[in-house]
Amino acid sequence: MILSKAEIGKDYLVLKISANQKDKIKLYKLGVFKMQTLRLVNKIAGGGVIISVKFSDIVVGKNVAEKITVEKL
Repeated sequence: MILSKAEIGKDYLVLKISANQKDKIKLYKLGVFKMQTLRLVNKIAGGGVIISVKFSDIVVGKNVAEKITVEKL
């Protein structure tokens, strides 16, 4: 499923990131990459999401959140 459709408060494993190279690099620097676990903290009006990766909360916009494929743990 895509990250923007995930359930709040659940943990997920990142399976694929279909974003452009620039966005992939930004996500990688923030700790979001293939086979990384994350938690969906909240959803933002307009389609964005707040995720928790390791010990940081990160806001991901709608366009990027729709390009991250995750699997529920």
